[in-house]
Amino acid sequence: MVTPSLGVNNFNEFVAYARSNPGKINFSTYSGASQLAYAQIVKNAGVDMLRVPYKGEAPSVTDILGGTIHAVFATPTSSFSHIRDGRLKALAVDAAAALAAAAGSADHGRGRHAADQRRILRRDVRAGRNAAGDRARASARS
Repeated sequence: MVTPSLGVNNFNEFVAYARSNPGKINFSTYSGASQLAYAQIVKNAGVDMLRVPYKGEAPSVTDILGGTIHAVFATPTSSFSHIRDGRLKALAVDAAAALAAAAGSADHGRGRHAADQRRILRRDVRAGRNAAGDRARASARS
């Protein structure tokens, strides 16, 4: 997830921005998975980002919404409403979330709502859109 203020719409644009602005992106990590995601991006894309460790996902999502950090590897359940409202942009969905959404029954007691959110999020990310962009396009048409 990234803050819309970065002005990127997909992962390739994010990497290009990070390469042209070395050391200017604050990337939140709060777990082993988010640290691994950060390390993979830095290594494979050859970018220089500042890793900002957090004690949990909720504080990192709060800070990306507040503008303290620019990017975070977050779960759909913690960020879905913010993506739909246009306050965050999802650039990619990890394989685990995609598999869980595809399985439908893999939401392990979180209910059908969480699986539906992941499915809708994957669809919107693939289409390269979010709620803010949809609203802007709709108002431009009127």
